[in-house]
Amino acid sequence: MNILPLQRLLGRVPRHARLLLLGLAMLVGPLLPELPAWLGLVIVALLLWRLAHDAGQVRLPGRLPLSLLVIAVIGGLFLTHHTLVGREAGSALLLFLVVAKLLEMHRRRDVFVVLFLADFLLVVGFLFHQSLIYSLWMLATLGVLLATQVHYARHAEGEGSAPVGPDLLHAARLLLQSAPLAILLFLLFPRPDSPLWGMPDAGAAARTGLSDTLSPGRISQLADDDSVAFRVRFERGIPPPARLYWRGPVHARFDGRTWYAPRHPVPAIEAVDLELRTLSRPLVYTVTLEPHQRRWLFFLEAPLSVPVDAIITADRQITAPRPVRERIRYQGISALRYRLEADTPPGPAWLDVPEAAAPRARAWDRELRARHPDDGALIEALLAHFRRQPFYYSRQPPPTHGDSVDGFLFDTRTGFCEHYASAFAVLLRLAGIPARLVTGYQGGEPNPLDDYLIVRQSDAHAWVEAWLPGQGWTRFDPTAVIPPERILETPERLRDRRGAADPARQAHGWLWRTLRQAGFAWDMLNNRWNQWVLGYDRGRQTALFRRFGLDPTDWRALAALLGGLAAAGIALLLAGLWWQARRREDPDRRLWQRFCRRLDRHGLTPRPGETPRAFAARAARHLPERSRAILTITDRYLILRYARSDASALRRELRQRIRRF
Repeated sequence: MNILPLQRLLGRVPRHARLLLLGLAMLVGPLLPELPAWLGLVIVALLLWRLAHDAGQVRLPGRLPLSLLVIAVIGGLFLTHHTLVGREAGSALLLFLVVAKLLEMHRRRDVFVVLFLADFLLVVGFLFHQSLIYSLWMLATLGVLLATQVHYARHAEGEGSAPVGPDLLHAARLLLQSAPLAILLFLLFPRPDSPLWGMPDAGAAARTGLSDTLSPGRISQLADDDSVAFRVRFERGIPPPARLYWRGPVHARFDGRTWYAPRHPVPAIEAVDLELRTLSRPLVYTVTLEPHQRRWLFFLEAPLSVPVDAIITADRQITAPRPVRERIRYQGISALRYRLEADTPPGPAWLDVPEAAAPRARAWDRELRARHPDDGALIEALLAHFRRQPFYYSRQPPPTHGDSVDGFLFDTRTGFCEHYASAFAVLLRLAGIPARLVTGYQGGEPNPLDDYLIVRQSDAHAWVEAWLPGQGWTRFDPTAVIPPERILETPERLRDRRGAADPARQAHGWLWRTLRQAGFAWDMLNNRWNQWVLGYDRGRQTALFRRFGLDPTDWRALAALLGGLAAAGIALLLAGLWWQARRREDPDRRLWQRFCRRLDRHGLTPRPGETPRAFAARAARHLPERSRAILTITDRYLILRYARSDASALRRELRQRIRRF
């Protein structure tokens, strides 16, 4: 691709126009995926049109064509969104109007109108994205837009060749000077009950992770998704990964291939009372859950405490009162070793298997049941069967023909966790043991830089809970019994596991370690951003106030504190600007101005165009008794000003003579 014509085109554009278009492109670029595709093409075409005009290639359109374009875009937006208000439609319309203003930008006044509207669009963008990388990008965009305003304010309209480097530095200084006041307002300004941005992150809106249905292959689709599901910080260190089962949706109904979670879970208060007896020390942790558009809240088994507004269902599934559409934080208390005791066995729904489902498994299960009448012994026999027989674990199993359970147990014998869990639960139900299938996440990856656990979508897992007399619901994970040598992986994951034997990995081991550490550092920064910026709500602000001994309910005291700190910050800023101005001022000139102020008390002030020597002669005639001192001070000033001989000693002498005058 030949880019020379583009380089020549940019070379003809004045520097101030390039700076303006750069700022608008940085602003518009991240928002283009949120717009209809046709509108994105229109906006890019308008930017290129203005660029070509500034290069002297084309003329700007007249008022009539531009008006027709505006009417057409408004009509298109209405047909697309069926409204012109709201986040998507309103933001798209505002973005188009700002860019369209470029085509009727003729005077300096029009430039500042575009710049002020662009500053407003900076805030509109945060309705779609609130990530750390987007915020840093918008900060850089604000710097470019501010530098553009400084450039147009400093230079005349025709000075298109003036350098923009000093204006960029000046904009950076202005941003640094405003940072303390911005941080102060962020910390002390009254917060709403919700976090800083109430709108969901558009980048997270499409991630749903687990589903309320489970069929073969559903969880294996998440194996390559490394996006974060949630992060966890423990009070007393991270437990071993094998003990970390993050309980999510519970699936009760099976139609022969797919498991279904209840559409309307029954609250536990209306169900059989299950007594939870802890066998280990409670574990306290805090979960930061990413938006997943569902109501599930993930806790370690078995939860002892849940948020106030959470709902505990009859199958011990914990849900939020509404879908999780924004990042939330909640505290959990769990016991990793526990026993669920129940006086009454669960209902027949936990034994239901369709009559036509798994005919071969049904016959084999009857034989196995005859040999193992005890429920515990039967479960151990089933787990031993998975462990001893040639079953393989793979996230890309071969397809099964006919019944999914029979095809896995007797034909392919290769599957992912949902294959093992589904077959195991069906076998238990056929044997008369109540069973349910649970999905969630297992394990996680510790971040060594900040001592918290990262649970990703690729950690999604499925296991089984069976009801045993005297023990209640007990967890069994048939996938965990597969020997390591029978775990099949894709070539990509084999290369990752065999990295120590890879010559390229050995030769550049330091690079791999550096990239891994950089990934942990970036996730740590994102976590801090989520916790202390996006998650800075009224609760966190109240905790901050109380840490410094302030009453968060006394709004008068808080307003006085905010006003006093803001005034002090502004005073410090003004003092710094004054000190910088004094340092830049000529010290010799400052001494002469002090001398002139003393003569001003006698009605003597320099006239326009009057030289220092002429002014001194006039002052000596007016004050004959001080004429010698006046002429001596003037001579010393002129020598210091122009001769530059022994400046330090002469400046001290001049300062003393002026003080004595």
